Amino acid sequence: MSQLLAYDGNVEEIYCRTFQIEYESAFGEILKYDLVENGDKIAVTNQNRAEFVDLYVDWLINKSVENQFGYFKKGFEIIDGLPVKKDADFENIEFDTTQPLEIEQSHFADCIKNNITPRTDGENAIEVLETLERAQKDMIK
Repeated sequence: MSQLLAYDGNVEEIYCRTFQIEYESAFGEILKYDLVENGDKIAVTNQNRAEFVDLYVDWLINKSVENQFGYFKKGFEIIDGLPVKKDADFENIEFDTTQPLEIEQSHFADCIKNNITPRTDGENAIEVLETLERAQKDMIK
């Protein structure tokens, strides 16, 4: 940007820029953004290059991260000029923390107490344990 501002020649002819910029999204997609309305139709010239640089820098530092920063900012409030983390705005998500093997163990104990056939037998249990052992070995590699 400093080269654009310092260039002595014809900016429009050499830089061939408009008030539309291209950038790569987080997913690798090339996106376009007009710094001003109909930016793709407004050439950057010697007369408006300072405005282009100001708008581009504002987009780069502020507007391009506005959504992400908004979520981050929600977690803080300013007290006496200092940011203080707010916990009140966080949403608690409840989920079942019962482990699958605990469920199976409880089911098996109920089957013994009530003299009923379990959902799985010993052969199934061995298959499950072998699968878990293979998964654990693969994670260690």
